[in-house]
Amino acid sequence: MRQIPLVGTFLLLAAFSMPVLVGCKPDTRKPDPQKPDDKKPQKTAKDIEGDLKGYIVGTVTFDGEAPKAEDETRINDSKEKSQCMAGGGNHTKKQEWLVGKDGAVENVIVSLKPEDGWKFKIDDKLKEKYKKEVELDQPYCAYVPHVVGIFADVQELVVKNTAKVTHNTKFEGSAKANGKKDTGSIGAGESKKIGVLKMEAEPMSLSCSMHGWMNGYIVTFDHPYFAVTKADGKFKIENVPVGAKLSVLYWHEVTKERTVTTHTITEGENKIDIKIKK
Repeated sequence: MRQIPLVGTFLLLAAFSMPVLVGCKPDTRKPDPQKPDDKKPQKTAKDIEGDLKGYIVGTVTFDGEAPKAEDETRINDSKEKSQCMAGGGNHTKKQEWLVGKDGAVENVIVSLKPEDGWKFKIDDKLKEKYKKEVELDQPYCAYVPHVVGIFADVQELVVKNTAKVTHNTKFEGSAKANGKKDTGSIGAGESKKIGVLKMEAEPMSLSCSMHGWMNGYIVTFDHPYFAVTKADGKFKIENVPVGAKLSVLYWHEVTKERTVTTHTITEGENKIDIKIKK
């Protein structure tokens, strides 16, 4: 048998022992910090289960000296001035502030919002109560109403033209929801059905290409608990669940959204008057 030299034996022993010595070194590296669990489930909001036997009524008035509506002077340059000025009334004014008798403010949207951890119970039975068309008219050269509230994915919108001149209506929504829409020309006495609109985080703007001063807004909600004030400043919100603790908010195109108060709904009438200012 072939003999391995003694020196070679020592060298082999040293070579085999090196990995063992290296492997026995303590690990001085710091462990990675624990990452937050991004997949942790979020708490699901609970349905408000109260009977729909409450309703809110009130009046929106201006706090202090109310701004006066300015004349819309651009009408004077229109070739259809006589038709746009016909009938009198606020449609010949700039629409931002329409404040009437005793400070009543028109075109204010009042809405309700559940407290954190709760949501309105929106079932087919409730939706059925609101499956009716919402009309946007143009009787002269202004949108009536100037501000429209829509229950998204439930209420259908119809644009009417009861004026004696041709109009069109352009909608400006977000790219992810309703996008841009244009009814095209709507002749005198005609109407066009737009259908249901998707929920928008911000109000949609309205405009008419033929009459550049015409503007308005559509505000969408994922529930039916909202109302728009008319010339008398009054509003009514129906079918509100009893026992729900809700925030009462209002939106005006100048002041934007503001919270008025919180209120626990009782059966029957709940009266909440609102004062707004710039």
